[in-house]
Amino acid sequence: MKRRIIPRIVLGLVALLALVLLVIFVFIPLFDTSDEALSYVPVIHRFAGTEENFKLENDTLLFQLDPETTHFTVTDKRTGKVWSSIAPDIEKSSTQLNEKNRLMSIMTLVFMNSAGKEDKSYTSYDRSVANKLYSVDWEGEDAIRVTFTIGDIPREYIYPEAISGARMAELTAPLSKKEKGNLTDKYQEKGVNPETGKSLYKKSDDVAALEAMYPDLKEGTVWILRKAKSEQKKNDSEKIERYFASAGYTMEDYEYDQSRIVRDGETEGATDKPIFTISMIYRLEGDDLLVEVPLSDLIYNPNYPLTSLNLLPGFGSASNTENGYMLVPEGSGAIISFNNGKTKQPAYTADTYGWDYADIRTQVVSETHTVYPVFGVATQGSSFLCILEDGRAWSRINADVANRPGYGPYNSVNASYTIIHGDSYDVAQRSNTPVFMFEAAPAEGKLSQRYRFVASEDYMDMAAAYGEYLQAQYPDMNRQLDADAQTVVELVGAIDKVQQRWGVPTNVPIALTTYKQAHELLNRLVAEDLSNLSIRYAGWMNGGLNQSILNGVRLMSEMGSVNELKAFTKAASDAKVPLYLDGLTCFARDSGLSEGFVVMRDAARFTTREEAEIPEYSSIWYGPQDWRDTYFLLKPALILKGMDVLSSAADEYGAAGVAFRDVGSILSADYDAKDLTTREEARLQQAGKLASLHEKGQLIMTRTGHDYSVMLSDIVTDFDLDGTAYRIIDEVVPFYPAALHGMVSYTGPALNLAEDREELLLRSAEMGASLQFSLMASNVQELQDSWFSDYYGADASIVYDDMIKTLRKYNSDMSGVFNQKMTDHERVGNVTMTEYSNGTRVYVNYGYADTDFNGVVVPARSYITVKEAIE
Repeated sequence: MKRRIIPRIVLGLVALLALVLLVIFVFIPLFDTSDEALSYVPVIHRFAGTEENFKLENDTLLFQLDPETTHFTVTDKRTGKVWSSIAPDIEKSSTQLNEKNRLMSIMTLVFMNSAGKEDKSYTSYDRSVANKLYSVDWEGEDAIRVTFTIGDIPREYIYPEAISGARMAELTAPLSKKEKGNLTDKYQEKGVNPETGKSLYKKSDDVAALEAMYPDLKEGTVWILRKAKSEQKKNDSEKIERYFASAGYTMEDYEYDQSRIVRDGETEGATDKPIFTISMIYRLEGDDLLVEVPLSDLIYNPNYPLTSLNLLPGFGSASNTENGYMLVPEGSGAIISFNNGKTKQPAYTADTYGWDYADIRTQVVSETHTVYPVFGVATQGSSFLCILEDGRAWSRINADVANRPGYGPYNSVNASYTIIHGDSYDVAQRSNTPVFMFEAAPAEGKLSQRYRFVASEDYMDMAAAYGEYLQAQYPDMNRQLDADAQTVVELVGAIDKVQQRWGVPTNVPIALTTYKQAHELLNRLVAEDLSNLSIRYAGWMNGGLNQSILNGVRLMSEMGSVNELKAFTKAASDAKVPLYLDGLTCFARDSGLSEGFVVMRDAARFTTREEAEIPEYSSIWYGPQDWRDTYFLLKPALILKGMDVLSSAADEYGAAGVAFRDVGSILSADYDAKDLTTREEARLQQAGKLASLHEKGQLIMTRTGHDYSVMLSDIVTDFDLDGTAYRIIDEVVPFYPAALHGMVSYTGPALNLAEDREELLLRSAEMGASLQFSLMASNVQELQDSWFSDYYGADASIVYDDMIKTLRKYNSDMSGVFNQKMTDHERVGNVTMTEYSNGTRVYVNYGYADTDFNGVVVPARSYITVKEAIE
């Protein structure tokens, strides 16, 4: 029997009743569009030619845009390399048509209808540029704006639907008798001739209706097309347009004649078609090309929500005859070589910052998660990094290799963005078809991508460029790190599991490391004199690791007294060992009314307006485990409050810092229609709170290493040193570690909890990471019949001596490098070499045989360091 079952049943019934009412009175009416009139009037941009030279230039870069095609090139003056916005020679390629249109486009978009059906893709080339549906203008003095009208827009022929008799006579005067006859045959003249008084109406004409639509009939005759423009054959429309053009008919004439038509009850230009107006702005900033898409300028038919936007899909694309590689942000960094032949493997695609927990999912087979939004291309002695800036929390990175069947001979990497989020909602009570519900409007702000050009094709030089970028973004974060490794030890406080209480199975806290035991382990660790020891205390309050909502700190009697906790924190302070109190701030786990958690008030919302209730998923069949308790994503304001609560608790109990288990590792939105917080807004909010904690002098420990949190963290644990093993990837490289090394301390996952301890140790040595261990004072048997089997390797009585031995060797071998920049990295077979600015080289052998690497023999499944001072 679970705790608080009666309050949960009551709340569940109330929530169910509210949900039924919402479905009946809100959701179904909201998406019933059967009675809607045509009201969307698109803004159509048309390119009429220009003599303007659209060029941007500085000492490093030359940007040139062709207004006839909207394509552009960027020339790096240092190397002479010319980067193109479209794939090389794509116009002549035999590439499959859809792929060809994509790689010739500046952007592609995906949209749906309001019912969540007809997921379609449009490209800017096929649906805009080919029909001259765009404009090119200067944005101030140092930027260029291109505005695309993308959609199913028929060509607009420049000839009038109706024109007064006087204007027709004037315009056709220069034409020959035959030409004039051919032209007027397409029209019929109505009205009363003002000179003769003869009526040209037929008995069947509704004169009043005609005069209401064509007011010029009251002054004389009007020539009206016999067939509507939409019914004219293409050849006929082209002929009529030529006749008028030869008579000197202009766009101004056309607009005047169209304005003389009164369309009663009909909005001029209204359509029910999916048509989008999107602008892209280019500017140069030093070694960078900055590309922006202002979302405030985005115009679209609300019946066709824009779900995804892909920017510059062909920029930097390489043909199958080029040598080079694409850099993707998988784990520490990964390389996909051009033309690697892995055409039967899925293309690379990964969500920046992982899954948004405010999006509904029914299963978890795999979860992509990148922590820094950067990709790049390197070839011919040059390279570029694309750093996603504004809007990066909505992005995903995509990459693919050449010669995939049905696609074409091009390697490409790019970013796409979710613009309007939506989820399906089951309304079986009213319909057999699920309803798709969307955000009310696209997010505000802009999307921006910074292309930084590097005069080298070495990924270590690219990493250095990214490190310089991060330093410029966080000028106050230039810390003086110690040359020796950090040692991070996580102490596991309490878990919860079902126990018999008075004959009733009850979920209760079980102490694995009490406050007193944590104090004893601290003293033991301090006596070992480990380098730069830090302690993370997890599960110390609010029910333990399965922590309830952090709206306040509630100590557990099972863990000990307040005085014992304070004695532990004081001992850490006296020993000059930073103690970080761990907390979960983004979720309400095992929470109810007794903890102050009210679901309808405190939970974030899916786009379906439901509370963001999240199940535990099975790693075997990937679906939800219905017999386990669910938990809730919290509203962003409560997440920030939880961060403050944890910070205040650290101050109150005398700890040096806070350790966030989820902030900096998980990022989610809240799609509450009445109080929307986008994922991008949540990122900025959390980064701002971390900055304020840093400014007040509190130490911060985060996990995983999201770029917006890593530079504000004193230590980052659980760094992903490998990433997901995509088969399309050719090599893992230390791109992100090289960018951060010497500025931020980081560790991999806890070594004693790893599936392959030896592999993680070797990877840590290659990537310049410090080590982390996890300990508990209780016997491992306490974990039986619980959901915390991940901690089976944390029993201090079993692993402590081996941990100390490993730490002593590793910290000694790697001493002197942790305040240094990485300067070089090589891989030959199973052996890697990482070099630091002080001359230290670390050799790692992943193979099972001793290997000679340029005269250095590296033992099998081991690492060695060679320290050579650089003069």
